[in-house]
Amino acid sequence: MRRRISFVLIGLLSAAAYAAGCGGSGTTTTTESGLGDATNITGTVYAPSGLTGVAGASVYVPGGVTSNVTASKAVTDPADDGTTCDDPPETACASTCTQANGTFALDVSACADSATSIKFAKGSFTKTTTLDCGTDTTCTLVATDTTFAATVVSMAVVSGAYDNMEDVLAKLGFGTLDATGHLTIGTEQFAIYRGGGSIDSQLTDTDRYKASTTLFSDIDELKKYSIIFINCGADESLVTTDENALPSFNFKSHQKTAHVHKSLPAAVVSNLQTYVQDGGRLYVTDLAYDFIEQSFPAVMDFEGDGTDASTAENYGEAQLGTSGIVSDATVNDATMQSWLSSQTSNTIASTGAPSSSECTTTENGSTTALNANNTIRIGDFLSGWAVMNSVHNGQDTKIWLTGPVSFSGGSGDRPLTITKTVGSGKVLYSSYHTAHSCPTTGAWPQERVLQYLVFDVAD
Repeated sequence: MRRRISFVLIGLLSAAAYAAGCGGSGTTTTTESGLGDATNITGTVYAPSGLTGVAGASVYVPGGVTSNVTASKAVTDPADDGTTCDDPPETACASTCTQANGTFALDVSACADSATSIKFAKGSFTKTTTLDCGTDTTCTLVATDTTFAATVVSMAVVSGAYDNMEDVLAKLGFGTLDATGHLTIGTEQFAIYRGGGSIDSQLTDTDRYKASTTLFSDIDELKKYSIIFINCGADESLVTTDENALPSFNFKSHQKTAHVHKSLPAAVVSNLQTYVQDGGRLYVTDLAYDFIEQSFPAVMDFEGDGTDASTAENYGEAQLGTSGIVSDATVNDATMQSWLSSQTSNTIASTGAPSSSECTTTENGSTTALNANNTIRIGDFLSGWAVMNSVHNGQDTKIWLTGPVSFSGGSGDRPLTITKTVGSGKVLYSSYHTAHSCPTTGAWPQERVLQYLVFDVAD
């Protein structure tokens, strides 16, 4: 048992104070500060909503070691389910990883009485909580002690005609949802740039909601953000010049009206390359794939004529996907699969796109985002979605989901969600987008995947 630190409490503690637990969120019925008599600390690390657990977060008590224990900067106690995480950025007397559902149990028996805080980290997301464990040997932290703040990471979203990543973020607690499950404009804890999306009509404060040209044309503007999300249907023509004119695009039919061998402007490509190489995270969905292919051709071989990892294919060439299909995709990552098994989901029918009449929480034999056979159902593919082919020359692009699809000229299992480290940064691409037609605050299975990857991209 640790050396006791005695205090005198005057008066009676309220029931509310007692219920606050032993963490840093409120007054407790303890006669010791810091670790006190605790030999274990338990809890769940949450996204800013306080509802969604974060897998693979580092949990550690910095410094404060006993005389016969050496502090370490390595995780010494990985999660029981095999989930891994980054080593602590500083020396620690105890450390572990959160399990797939965000829970953790940390053995702090080697830590000295002087240890007074516990820290949580998942990439750019960090939190420090002051400990007040008292006489309990197991100190159980409450959600307010372990929830990442919505403002801790600087993020930006470029609006688009067919995706709503701003809603995915709001469901994670980075904004407030309205009655239909969409972001309430003005509550977001991230920047929004006008990219031609349906929400642009609500972005009337042009000083706050700038055009996407402001973002892509200025490397200093890009570097304000740790993560940049580009929605499917972001209008690439907004960032082009006459000499880089892109094929005309009919947003109603989701199809190009002409095929022209053009590209994004060299200055935009250069800015995106510098942004990612220097540590930025770029998160792109569906039709916005040319922001990836034109800037980082080595990330993935998209469907089309080109197979050279060093040369971008023709603009828009991979936009061949068949509309209305549903794909039961294989989840290729064990931790993501385990996380999805703990997340509730709305139903997607076996055919067609998700509709507002399918807003129950039973998903194909399961109450979670996983099907009964441990696949995940991806829907809402629109005409002309961008089709990936395979990894270039076996390079280290991570394929998260692979699923059966059909497209103009072929069919078969194809990558549906990928990430790749580029320099000090990372890029993510998904061939599908959010299925935002359900007027509830719930999430479709594919939205759960994209939520999970928000924290992976930040890592």
